Amino acid sequence: MYLVSGGGGATPYEIDRTAADLYQGGYFPNYHYVRFELHAATLKADMIRLEDHTKSKPAQWKSRDRFEISLRP
Repeated sequence: MYLVSGGGGATPYEIDRTAADLYQGGYFPNYHYVRFELHAATLKADMIRLEDHTKSKPAQWKSRDRFEISLRP
């Protein structure tokens, strides 16, 4: 299994979201980071997005997407 966040720091460019995409946020640009937590056999991920990136001192972060993966025994 591979996890790709797309938040690597390059110049952002808008992509077309299809109905098959699991993330349908529609926000551009999507400056974010992903926080991972491993609890026993469960991996939890939370995408934290910078909400006010146009301000001179952006500081408002909000959880915009999350998922869990249970590891097989």
